[in-house]
Amino acid sequence: MKKLNKTIFSIIAAFAIIFSFAQCKDAKEAAVTKLLESQVNLVNSQCPIQLNQAVRVDSCKITEKMTMKTFATMSFVNAADFKSDEFVKMTKPSLVYTIQTNNELKQARELGVIFVYAYHDDAGKLLGEIKIGPDDYNQPIDEK
Repeated sequence: MKKLNKTIFSIIAAFAIIFSFAQCKDAKEAAVTKLLESQVNLVNSQCPIQLNQAVRVDSCKITEKMTMKTFATMSFVNAADFKSDEFVKMTKPSLVYTIQTNNELKQARELGVIFVYAYHDDAGKLLGEIKIGPDDYNQPIDEK
C-alpha cells in the first residue's frame, strides 16, 4: 500500500511539475504577445515609414505566437526580375545584423521573438519572405 501511495504521489507530482512549466511557458508567450501588440500598434500608427529611397514599411502584425511579421515595399524593383530564394539570400544577412545590433530590439531578442519580413514590389508582387529567429540572431555578429 505504501508503494502504491508513493507511485501515485510521484505521478501527481510529475503532472504538477509539467503543468507548472506549461503555465510558465504560456505566461511567457502571453507577455511576449502583449509586448508585440504594443510594438505593432506603435509601428502601424507611424506607417507608412520610408526607411530609405527604396524601402518603405507598410504595416506589421502578429501572425503566430511570438512572431511579428512586417510588410514592406521595395521601389524601383520588379519581382519578376528576382527568384525569391536569391532575394532572401541577398537580403537576410543585413536584416539579421540589424536585429543583432539594434538596442531597441534587445528585449525581443531576449524573449526569442521570431521576425518575418515580407517584401513586395510596387505592383504588390512578393519579392521574398524572410524569417529570422533566435537561431539566426543569436549567432556571432558578422560585421561583413
